[in-house]
Amino acid sequence: MEFSKRKGEEALVNSNMIEILLPTFNGSTYLEVQLESVFEQTNQDWKLLIRDDGSTDGTVSIIEKWQLTFPEKITIIIDGLERLGASGSFSKLMEYSIAPYVMLCDQDDFWLPQKVEKSLNRILKAEIEFGNQTPIMVCTDLEVVDVNLNTISPSFWKDRKDDPLILNNFEKLIAHSVVTGNTIILNRLAVEVSIPIKTNFFLHDQWISIKVARYGKSLFIAESLVKYRQHNSNVLGSFKLNKRYLLKKIKSIPYYIWSWMKLKADLQMEFSIRKVIFFKLNYNWNKIFND
Repeated sequence: MEFSKRKGEEALVNSNMIEILLPTFNGSTYLEVQLESVFEQTNQDWKLLIRDDGSTDGTVSIIEKWQLTFPEKITIIIDGLERLGASGSFSKLMEYSIAPYVMLCDQDDFWLPQKVEKSLNRILKAEIEFGNQTPIMVCTDLEVVDVNLNTISPSFWKDRKDDPLILNNFEKLIAHSVVTGNTIILNRLAVEVSIPIKTNFFLHDQWISIKVARYGKSLFIAESLVKYRQHNSNVLGSFKLNKRYLLKKIKSIPYYIWSWMKLKADLQMEFSIRKVIFFKLNYNWNKIFND
Protein backbone atom coordinates (compact mmCIF):
# COMPACT_ATOMS: atom_id res chain seq x y z
CA MET A 1 0.00 0.00 0.00
CA GLU A 2 1.46 3.35 -1.00
CA PHE A 3 1.18 6.66 0.79
CA SER A 4 -0.87 8.28 -1.97
CA LYS A 5 -3.56 5.59 -1.72
CA ARG A 6 -3.96 6.20 2.01
CA LYS A 7 -5.11 9.80 1.55
CA GLY A 8 -8.66 8.59 1.07
CA GLU A 9 -8.83 6.85 4.42
CA GLU A 10 -10.60 9.70 6.15
CA ALA A 11 -11.54 7.51 9.12
CA LEU A 12 -7.94 7.73 10.30
CA VAL A 13 -8.00 11.49 10.52
CA ASN A 14 -10.20 12.01 13.54
CA SER A 15 -9.36 14.18 16.52
CA ASN A 16 -7.37 11.72 18.64
CA MET A 17 -6.50 8.86 16.30
CA ILE A 18 -3.00 7.42 16.70
CA GLU A 19 -0.96 5.51 14.15
CA ILE A 20 1.56 3.19 15.77
CA LEU A 21 4.53 2.78 13.42
CA LEU A 22 6.25 -0.60 13.53
CA PRO A 23 9.19 -1.41 11.25
CA THR A 24 10.22 -5.06 11.32
CA PHE A 25 13.30 -7.03 10.31
CA ASN A 26 13.93 -10.64 11.31
CA GLY A 27 11.96 -10.10 14.51
CA SER A 28 10.03 -13.34 14.77
CA THR A 29 11.46 -14.25 18.18
CA TYR A 30 9.77 -11.42 20.10
CA LEU A 31 7.30 -9.85 17.66
CA GLU A 32 4.14 -11.61 18.77
CA VAL A 33 4.68 -10.71 22.43
CA GLN A 34 5.07 -7.07 21.41
CA LEU A 35 1.91 -7.19 19.28
CA GLU A 36 -0.01 -8.70 22.18
CA SER A 37 1.10 -5.85 24.44
CA VAL A 38 -0.07 -3.28 21.89
CA PHE A 39 -3.45 -4.96 21.53
CA GLU A 40 -3.86 -4.99 25.32
CA GLN A 41 -3.66 -1.19 25.62
CA THR A 42 -6.32 0.59 27.68
CA ASN A 43 -6.75 3.08 24.81
CA GLN A 44 -7.77 1.31 21.60
CA ASP A 45 -8.14 4.39 19.36
CA TRP A 46 -5.17 3.47 17.21
CA LYS A 47 -4.13 1.83 13.95
CA LEU A 48 -0.94 -0.17 13.48
CA LEU A 49 1.16 0.65 10.43
CA ILE A 50 3.79 -2.03 9.70
CA ARG A 51 6.61 -2.01 7.18
CA ASP A 52 8.96 -4.99 6.84
CA ASP A 53 12.55 -4.29 5.77
CA GLY A 54 13.25 -7.56 3.96
CA SER A 55 13.01 -10.20 6.68
CA THR A 56 14.24 -13.71 5.91
CA ASP A 57 12.77 -15.43 8.97
CA GLY A 58 9.10 -15.88 9.92
CA THR A 59 8.41 -12.19 10.57
CA VAL A 60 6.32 -11.57 7.45
CA SER A 61 4.16 -14.63 8.15
CA ILE A 62 3.47 -13.34 11.66
CA ILE A 63 2.53 -9.90 10.34
CA GLU A 64 0.23 -11.35 7.68
CA LYS A 65 -1.47 -13.63 10.21
CA TRP A 66 -2.20 -10.74 12.55
CA GLN A 67 -3.37 -8.52 9.69
CA LEU A 68 -5.83 -11.17 8.53
CA THR A 69 -7.15 -11.47 12.10
CA PHE A 70 -7.37 -7.70 12.67
CA PRO A 71 -7.75 -6.09 9.22
CA GLU A 72 -9.41 -3.00 10.70
CA LYS A 73 -6.42 -2.37 12.99
CA ILE A 74 -3.35 -3.31 10.92
CA THR A 75 -2.09 -1.94 7.60
CA ILE A 76 0.97 -3.48 5.97
CA ILE A 77 3.02 -1.09 3.85
CA ILE A 78 4.58 -2.71 0.79
CA ASP A 79 6.74 -0.18 -1.04
CA GLY A 80 9.31 -2.40 -2.77
CA LEU A 81 12.15 -0.91 -0.72
CA GLU A 82 14.37 -3.08 1.47
CA ARG A 83 17.24 -2.79 3.92
CA LEU A 84 16.64 0.82 4.84
CA GLY A 85 17.62 0.09 8.43
CA ALA A 86 15.67 1.12 11.51
CA SER A 87 15.97 4.86 10.97
CA GLY A 88 15.17 4.68 7.26
CA SER A 89 12.20 2.44 7.91
CA PHE A 90 10.82 4.75 10.59
CA SER A 91 11.31 7.70 8.25
CA LYS A 92 9.27 5.99 5.53
CA LEU A 93 6.52 5.03 7.97
CA MET A 94 6.34 8.62 9.21
CA GLU A 95 5.97 9.76 5.60
CA TYR A 96 3.18 7.22 5.00
CA SER A 97 1.35 8.15 8.22
CA ILE A 98 -1.68 10.45 8.12
CA ALA A 99 -3.13 10.34 11.64
CA PRO A 100 -2.98 13.38 13.97
CA TYR A 101 -0.70 11.49 16.38
CA VAL A 102 2.08 8.99 15.79
CA MET A 103 3.85 6.59 18.16
CA LEU A 104 7.02 4.66 17.37
CA CYS A 105 7.19 0.98 18.19
CA ASP A 106 10.10 -1.48 18.21
CA GLN A 107 9.50 -5.14 17.38
CA ASP A 108 11.15 -6.63 20.46
CA ASP A 109 9.87 -4.64 23.44
CA PHE A 110 6.76 -4.84 25.62
CA TRP A 111 4.33 -1.96 26.16
CA LEU A 112 2.72 -1.55 29.54
CA PRO A 113 -1.09 -1.35 29.27
CA GLN A 114 -1.43 2.41 29.85
CA LYS A 115 1.37 3.53 27.52
CA VAL A 116 -0.93 4.77 24.75
CA GLU A 117 -3.43 6.33 27.14
CA LYS A 118 -0.89 8.23 29.24
CA SER A 119 1.16 9.36 26.23
CA LEU A 120 -1.90 10.68 24.40
CA ASN A 121 -3.23 12.45 27.49
CA ARG A 122 0.10 14.21 27.99
CA ILE A 123 0.40 15.41 24.40
CA LEU A 124 -3.21 16.62 24.36
CA LYS A 125 -2.50 18.62 27.51
CA ALA A 126 0.66 20.01 25.91
CA GLU A 127 -1.27 21.15 22.84
CA ILE A 128 -3.62 23.10 25.11
CA GLU A 129 -0.61 24.61 26.88
CA PHE A 130 1.50 25.47 23.81
CA GLY A 131 -1.14 25.59 21.05
CA ASN A 132 -2.05 23.04 18.41
CA GLN A 133 0.17 24.80 15.87
CA THR A 134 3.27 23.77 17.83
CA PRO A 135 5.28 20.64 16.95
CA ILE A 136 5.19 18.54 20.13
CA MET A 137 6.96 15.37 21.22
CA VAL A 138 6.36 13.46 24.45
CA CYS A 139 8.68 10.66 25.57
CA THR A 140 8.88 8.44 28.64
CA ASP A 141 11.37 6.49 30.68
CA LEU A 142 11.86 2.74 30.16
CA GLU A 143 12.26 -0.33 32.33
CA VAL A 144 15.35 -2.24 31.21
CA VAL A 145 14.66 -5.99 31.08
CA ASP A 146 16.36 -9.19 29.94
CA VAL A 147 15.18 -11.45 27.13
CA ASN A 148 12.54 -12.96 29.42
CA LEU A 149 11.23 -9.53 30.51
CA ASN A 150 12.81 -9.79 33.96
CA THR A 151 13.78 -6.38 35.37
CA ILE A 152 17.42 -5.33 35.09
CA SER A 153 16.80 -1.69 35.96
CA PRO A 154 13.47 0.05 36.67
CA SER A 155 14.68 3.27 35.02
CA PHE A 156 16.71 3.60 31.83
CA TRP A 157 17.38 7.28 32.57
CA LYS A 158 18.65 6.58 36.07
CA ASP A 159 20.68 3.64 34.81
CA ARG A 160 22.45 5.90 32.29
CA LYS A 161 22.36 8.96 34.57
CA ASP A 162 20.56 10.84 31.81
CA ASP A 163 18.81 14.17 32.29
CA PRO A 164 15.55 14.55 30.32
CA LEU A 165 15.53 18.25 31.26
CA ILE A 166 17.79 18.92 28.27
CA LEU A 167 14.98 17.93 25.90
CA ASN A 168 14.33 21.47 24.70
CA ASN A 169 17.96 22.39 24.00
CA PHE A 170 18.70 21.13 20.51
CA GLU A 171 22.48 21.72 20.76
CA LYS A 172 22.65 19.56 23.88
CA LEU A 173 20.60 16.87 22.13
CA ILE A 174 23.07 16.92 19.24
CA ALA A 175 25.79 16.20 21.81
CA HIS A 176 23.86 13.55 23.72
CA SER A 177 20.53 11.84 23.10
CA VAL A 178 18.21 11.22 26.04
CA VAL A 179 15.27 10.05 23.91
CA THR A 180 14.52 6.42 23.06
CA GLY A 181 12.35 6.04 19.98
CA ASN A 182 10.06 3.37 21.38
CA THR A 183 8.78 5.85 23.98
CA ILE A 184 7.87 8.67 21.59
CA ILE A 185 4.50 10.15 20.65
CA LEU A 186 4.40 13.01 18.12
CA ASN A 187 1.67 15.31 16.92
CA ARG A 188 1.26 15.86 13.20
CA LEU A 189 3.39 19.02 13.13
CA ALA A 190 6.24 17.22 14.90
CA VAL A 191 6.09 14.51 12.25
CA GLU A 192 6.22 17.10 9.48
CA VAL A 193 9.28 18.92 10.86
CA SER A 194 11.10 15.61 11.36
CA ILE A 195 10.77 14.00 7.93
CA PRO A 196 12.65 12.89 6.01
CA ILE A 197 15.27 11.52 8.41
CA LYS A 198 18.51 12.06 6.47
CA THR A 199 21.38 11.45 8.84
CA ASN A 200 23.59 8.38 8.65
CA PHE A 201 25.35 9.25 11.91
CA PHE A 202 22.54 9.24 14.45
CA LEU A 203 19.43 7.14 14.96
CA HIS A 204 15.92 8.33 14.17
CA ASP A 205 15.06 9.14 17.79
CA GLN A 206 17.95 11.59 18.16
CA TRP A 207 17.14 13.22 14.81
CA ILE A 208 13.47 13.64 15.78
CA SER A 209 14.30 15.03 19.22
CA ILE A 210 16.71 17.59 17.72
CA LYS A 211 14.16 18.75 15.14
CA VAL A 212 11.33 19.09 17.66
CA ALA A 213 13.56 20.86 20.20
CA ARG A 214 14.54 23.38 17.51
CA TYR A 215 11.05 24.08 16.15
CA GLY A 216 8.61 23.03 18.88
CA LYS A 217 8.30 21.66 22.40
CA SER A 218 9.40 18.38 23.98
CA LEU A 219 8.07 16.96 27.23
CA PHE A 220 8.61 13.79 29.21
CA ILE A 221 6.70 11.48 31.48
CA ALA A 222 8.92 10.39 34.38
CA GLU A 223 7.50 6.89 34.30
CA SER A 224 8.64 3.68 32.64
CA LEU A 225 5.91 2.62 30.22
CA VAL A 226 7.99 0.25 28.06
CA LYS A 227 9.89 -2.89 28.96
CA TYR A 228 13.10 -2.34 26.97
CA ARG A 229 14.39 -5.81 26.14
CA GLN A 230 18.16 -6.32 26.08
CA HIS A 231 19.59 -8.94 23.74
CA ASN A 232 22.34 -9.41 21.19
CA SER A 233 20.29 -7.95 18.32
CA ASN A 234 19.49 -4.56 19.89
CA VAL A 235 20.16 -1.61 17.59
CA LEU A 236 21.02 0.35 20.73
CA GLY A 237 20.86 -1.19 24.16
CA SER A 238 21.43 -0.14 27.70
CA PHE A 239 24.97 -0.06 29.02
CA LYS A 240 26.91 0.81 32.15
CA LEU A 241 28.94 4.00 32.38
CA ASN A 242 32.62 3.75 33.29
CA LYS A 243 35.97 5.44 32.65
CA ARG A 244 36.55 3.28 29.59
CA TYR A 245 33.31 4.65 28.13
CA LEU A 246 34.51 8.24 28.68
CA LEU A 247 37.91 7.48 27.12
CA LYS A 248 36.16 6.02 24.10
CA LYS A 249 34.11 9.21 23.75
CA ILE A 250 37.22 11.38 23.97
CA LYS A 251 39.01 9.33 21.31
CA SER A 252 35.94 9.65 19.08
CA ILE A 253 35.89 13.47 19.14
CA PRO A 254 37.47 13.84 15.63
CA TYR A 255 34.77 11.54 14.24
CA TYR A 256 32.07 13.46 16.10
CA ILE A 257 33.33 16.80 14.74
CA TRP A 258 33.24 15.43 11.20
CA SER A 259 29.77 13.96 11.68
CA TRP A 260 28.43 17.15 13.29
CA MET A 261 29.69 19.19 10.33
CA LYS A 262 27.83 16.82 8.02
CA LEU A 263 24.80 16.99 10.31
CA LYS A 264 24.61 20.77 9.86
CA ALA A 265 23.87 20.26 6.20
CA ASP A 266 21.48 17.37 6.82
CA LEU A 267 19.50 19.24 9.49
CA GLN A 268 19.68 22.56 7.66
CA MET A 269 20.23 24.13 11.08
CA GLU A 270 23.00 26.28 12.49
CA PHE A 271 24.62 25.26 15.77
CA SER A 272 27.94 25.74 17.57
CA ILE A 273 30.18 22.69 17.29
CA ARG A 274 32.33 24.15 20.08
CA LYS A 275 29.32 24.25 22.43
CA VAL A 276 28.34 20.73 21.43
CA ILE A 277 31.82 19.35 22.14
CA PHE A 278 32.06 21.13 25.49
CA PHE A 279 28.64 19.89 26.60
CA LYS A 280 29.32 16.31 25.49
CA LEU A 281 32.57 16.04 27.41
CA ASN A 282 31.24 17.84 30.49
CA TYR A 283 27.99 15.84 30.51
CA ASN A 284 29.73 12.47 30.31
CA TRP A 285 32.38 13.48 32.85
CA ASN A 286 29.70 14.41 35.36
CA LYS A 287 27.75 11.20 34.73
CA ILE A 288 30.78 9.06 35.46
CA PHE A 289 32.49 10.93 38.29
CA ASN A 290 29.60 12.70 40.07
CA ASP A 291 27.06 10.49 41.82
